[in-house]
Amino acid sequence: MHRCTLIRVPHGSRSSDEGGPMSSLTRKATRRLKHGLKDGEQVLNATTAARIGGMREVAAGALPGLGVVGMAAGNRIGKGGTTNIDPRAAGPLVPLPQKCTVAVTNLRLVVFSNTFWRNKPKKVVYEVPRDRIEWVGEPVTDPGLLTKTERVVIGVRGPVVVGWEVPRIFTRHGRALLAELTGPAVPE
Repeated sequence: MHRCTLIRVPHGSRSSDEGGPMSSLTRKATRRLKHGLKDGEQVLNATTAARIGGMREVAAGALPGLGVVGMAAGNRIGKGGTTNIDPRAAGPLVPLPQKCTVAVTNLRLVVFSNTFWRNKPKKVVYEVPRDRIEWVGEPVTDPGLLTKTERVVIGVRGPVVVGWEVPRIFTRHGRALLAELTGPAVPE
């Protein structure tokens, strides 16, 4: 009979070069960008996100199997996808995938499309240097029927607006990403 000893590793025990905890999604984004990182560039944080209104679309798409009740509820939660965002977001929104990963490095903001089945960054769909970001809007809570999210928009010199929403269960990660984004950028 073999004896096996299980060792429990605390969540977030792996850390970045600066000693802080690194989420598994941040590690995944780092691996995806491995060959595309510039000298001295580090992925500081990453979070699960969706385009503005994307979580409502996911919820509305899941409800048609419930018959008439599902159709009525899907119609109700599938509307208003671009409301409840910062008033400065008058410019055109950058088209993002329905489900994505938003990551911030010390040099740029990067948005990945996600794999279909798992929450993994797949390919870079948008990136912008941090010095081109003119403003970062305060997160706005969207109290949807089934899809409570926090919406974030940032203004990029151009004028372009990048907007995403973070599902309620990832709000802590989304706010940590915003703290990194509004912090000082490290020059190249």
